[in-house]
Amino acid sequence: MTAWKSDPADLLKVGEGFVLADVDTSSIPGIKGNKSAGAKILAANASALASQQERLFAESRFGGERSL
Repeated sequence: MTAWKSDPADLLKVGEGFVLADVDTSSIPGIKGNKSAGAKILAANASALASQQERLFAESRFGGERSL
């Protein structure tokens, strides 16, 4: 189940003139729907997310420099 129409990183990039105070704190960039739709997507992908988090943690224990 995927809801992304483009790379999420592109949706979250900021440019010149960015003002954090102007950001809608209830926004969910790239997801059509509301908070419960986002929660369903997260639940459907929780296993993959946990696997990636475990890999990042394991790499960091041995000098890796990857981050989010």
